[in-house]
Amino acid sequence: MVREVTSYKAYAKINWFLDITGKRADGYHELSTLMQKISLADEVTLSVAEPLSDRAKVFRFPSSELHLSIESPFPLEADRNNTIVRAFELFCEAGLAPSEVVHIHLAKAVPIQGGLGGGSSDAATVLRALNERSDSPLSEETLAGIARRVGADVPFCLQPAPLAYCTGIGDLCEAISQPDQLPLLLILPGLQVSTALAFARYDELPEEQTLLLPETDPQAFILTLRSDDRKDLLQLGQNTFTYLLQDLYPELGQLMKRLVEMGASYAAMSGSGPTLFGLFETEQQRDEAKAALAQENKRITLVSCHTIGE
Repeated sequence: MVREVTSYKAYAKINWFLDITGKRADGYHELSTLMQKISLADEVTLSVAEPLSDRAKVFRFPSSELHLSIESPFPLEADRNNTIVRAFELFCEAGLAPSEVVHIHLAKAVPIQGGLGGGSSDAATVLRALNERSDSPLSEETLAGIARRVGADVPFCLQPAPLAYCTGIGDLCEAISQPDQLPLLLILPGLQVSTALAFARYDELPEEQTLLLPETDPQAFILTLRSDDRKDLLQLGQNTFTYLLQDLYPELGQLMKRLVEMGASYAAMSGSGPTLFGLFETEQQRDEAKAALAQENKRITLVSCHTIGE
């Protein structure tokens, strides 16, 4: 295995739209969603044999050892539930356990439990880094299978394409061409939204009510997103979780409305939330909206970023 110290960007993601289309017999939910990598990112540094921190947590496996250290403004533990540890463990189980101690340092920037896929991206980045350093790398198909076992969003984060239409439980990805870098404004409203609760609210709906939930036309949305005229996106895209949670968290709808009033051509919630995002046609429009929102609402956190282009 290669010895040098290498740092990688673990990009966050947004869901342009997200539809729950049904529940499977195994308890998971079928989804239809368009995922997009964005410039907000964690930094994952990996080293073999050379320590990166004197405060790393040690994880020992039958044939290998991981030393993980985390620098984060958010409460995040280096324990067996961490997606990086899980990804490392499964990679070792595939028969490619590194013979030397692996040191990983995570510098966290992507908010946790915000619908931005930070943990999934961290895991995918570690899988890719370990595989690139292996003397006998796994096939893309095998690596994707490991990613799926870590989490539903990890296969999307693992693939190189920055934009993909995803089905299944979100793990079946079809890459979509999206060359533009589009300005985005993220709103972190400071709420805690439980993904389990959000899905439970869907499960509690009578069947006839689930059939009435609005759904996105994926083809129409993608064509409009890739065009120069995106004014119709608001009528084309939606997130089922927005409807499921609107009575519990009315401020989410209010903030999305404000994004549109301030010039966003599209606004939505990412994943199961609570992070919101607005798409602007220019960076100037986005920055003006950010300044105005910061003045009128001191409780929210605002992050400027952009989509990752090809």
